[in-house]
Parts: sequence; C-alpha cells; structure tokens
Amino acid sequence: MGKLLQCLLRGTSDEFFIKVYWFKKTHRRIDLDNPKSYNEKIQWMKLNYRDPLMVRCADKLSVKEYVAEKIGSEYVVPLLGVWDRPEDIDYTSLPDRFVLKTTNGSNFKGVLFCKDKNSFDRKDAERKLDKELRRAKWDPYREWAYRDIQPRIIAEELLEDDSPHNQGGLSDYKFYCFNGKVHYALLCTDRSTKVKHYFLDRDWKLQRINKEGRMLPEDAVVERPAHYEEMIEVCEKLAADFPLVRVDLYLVNDRIYFGEMTFYSGGGFSTDRSWESDLKWGEELILPR
Repeated sequence: MGKLLQCLLRGTSDEFFIKVYWFKKTHRRIDLDNPKSYNEKIQWMKLNYRDPLMVRCADKLSVKEYVAEKIGSEYVVPLLGVWDRPEDIDYTSLPDRFVLKTTNGSNFKGVLFCKDKNSFDRKDAERKLDKELRRAKWDPYREWAYRDIQPRIIAEELLEDDSPHNQGGLSDYKFYCFNGKVHYALLCTDRSTKVKHYFLDRDWKLQRINKEGRMLPEDAVVERPAHYEEMIEVCEKLAADFPLVRVDLYLVNDRIYFGEMTFYSGGGFSTDRSWESDLKWGEELILPR
C-alpha cells in the first residue's frame, strides 16, 4: 500500500504528500506549524531547511572530500574508481574484492559487494546499478537533499574485519546528532543473518525503545565499541554544520571509517521506535528558525 500511495501522490506538493503519507503511516495528523516528535521535525526540515551543503554530504562521492577536510582522509574508505554508466566500469583496474555503489543511493540499495572478481556477475550488477541510477531517490519521501545529486557509480575498497565482535558481519554504528551533538546511537549487527538493531544513549546505555531492545534480558549488556570517545568526537565534528544529521561509522581492524551522512533517517516515517521515544527525541531536537 505504501508504494501504491506514493505513486498516487506523485505530482502533488511536498507538503500535501507529507500530510497524507504521515496519516497513513501513523494514524495521526501532523502539525507542521508546531512539530513535536522527532519524525515530525524531520518532515518540517524537508520543507523548511535546505542548505546546499546537505547535497554535497548526501552524495556518496563528494562527501568523501568533505570528511577528509573535516576530520582527515584516514577516516575515508579508499576510492577505487568513478564512472557515469555501469557499462563504463573498468574491472581490470579493480582488485579481486571491492564494493560498487551509486552516489545517490540510500541504505543498501545500489550497493553491490564483490568478494571474487572472477565469479562476479557483471551483467546482473550492471542491470541493478542502472536501475538505481535511474531511480529518483528524493521522490518517494520527498527528501530534498537527494534531488540534485549527480547519479554516478563509485568503487570502494571492501572493508573486512575478522575480529570477534564482527563475526556476524561488519557492525554499523549510527549516531543521531542534534544541533551538532550526539544524543543517541544505533548499533546494527549480525548483518550476515538477520540484522539486529539496538538503540543506546550517548553514554552507551541500552534504550529499550524498539523490539530488539525490549527482548534482551534485564541484565543484558551491549558491548561498548573500542574507540567510542573518538567516534563521538568524529561525529560531532561532521555534524557541527547541521541542526540534524545521522552519521554512520564502521570499526574495522581497530580503525574508524566513515560510512555516510543521513539527513532524513527513515524518511521521517520510521516506526521502529516507540511513539513515546519519538516525542522524547523531538523535545531534544531544537529546530532552526
């Protein structure tokens, strides 16, 4: 029903879309003049806050230069190539293991992992990448910052870590920054099986505000990552220019790598947390005038 409604609302104004789609997802009316919850404030940001720097940082290629300027190139995943079209990819220039992704992608859409170049299905990869390049990433949820990104394909070094804490696949650390400060973190782990999500506060205390968090035993402890204080410092340097951004990091072989910056986490329609937590987060986020 969600995708059908998006199609039916195509061509309508951003504000009308947000009001209708919000009601469909939450069964509540949204007050864009006086937003209270975190997700409501994301919708307000879509309509009222449009800094060109957001486009640069939402672009998977240009954000690399921004990150290098802000915190240093050692945090940037090495770039192996850039192409405008899938058929232009020069596989001879790539190592045996690498990652392909589109510059306008979101989440893991448009991301392909190659662990053996000889057995890599290039035709299938080209088909998937072409589809993602043509997809208007900003349109489904009216995420303005994605609209002006130049769709391209980049190749990156494949990050791999054999440490005990990464046996279920590379863990993803997502930091929610409000007004330049980290307020919450989301640990995404066990990606090789069924991904699990655990919310934590700035002090790495478990927040039982989603299904996985509530299912953990009362005495459960989520392991605090190494270099956590450095992660906080890195995120706050990158978030300093924005009232709201989520900064994603990886910890690989005892080194921190930048993942991406997201300005509209979940499109502002995510229901993976409780409504009560959404209101609490909203209280902590001060919108710009």
